[in-house]
Amino acid sequence: VQTVGRACLQIAAQYVAERTVRLAVHRVVTATPSLSAPDAQLDGQWEAVIATALGEQFAGPQARVAAGAIIGVMRAVVRDWFAADCKTDLVATGEQAFALLAGGLGPPPSA
Repeated sequence: VQTVGRACLQIAAQYVAERTVRLAVHRVVTATPSLSAPDAQLDGQWEAVIATALGEQFAGPQARVAAGAIIGVMRAVVRDWFAADCKTDLVATGEQAFALLAGGLGPPPSA
C-alpha cells in the first residue's frame, strides 16, 4: 500500500507542475456531462489496476477494498485541491490523507 501511496504522491507532484492546465481541463470535464462519465470509468480502471497490484499483499476482496480506499483518498484530495483553485499544497494534503488511511483512519468511535 505504501508503494501505491508513493506513486500517487508522484502523480500529485506532476499535477502541481501542470496546475494551470489541470484546472482548465477539470473545469471543462465537470461542466460537460459527456466527459464526466469517462472520467468516472477511468477511476474504476485505476481501482482495478491497484487491486491487481495489491493482490500479492491482500487476499480477494481485501485487495479491492484497499484499492477502493486508495482511490477514494485520491479523489477527495484532488477534488479539494480543484475546489481551492489548485492553490493548496496537493502533495502535503495527499501525504496527510495517506497517513490517515495507513493509520486505520484514526481511533475507533467511542461507544
